[in-house]
Amino acid sequence: MDASGNIDISNWTAQSKTVSLTEGWNLIGYNGANNASVTDALSSISGKWTIIWNWTDGQWYAKHSSSLNNITPQPLNSLYQGKAYWIKMKEGQATEWNQ
Repeated sequence: MDASGNIDISNWTAQSKTVSLTEGWNLIGYNGANNASVTDALSSISGKWTIIWNWTDGQWYAKHSSSLNNITPQPLNSLYQGKAYWIKMKEGQATEWNQ
């Protein structure tokens, strides 16, 4: 947009909940069950991700699939609809994520 304004998306529906995730960093919007644990929300891609980050209220939150070296972010315990997340994938091919 080239001027301030509002966009009403209240009646929009998702055409698909499938997202292709590739090796490395992916910026995703979460569309699954609200307040789902990270483990449950990422169960369909278990073992294929390394870390997931979220920025909320001026602070980074993260969940790592194993352990973090020299990084101590606030823990990311749940995913929320409408929030954006950075997720780092291990897999080289596109991974279908159904959330």
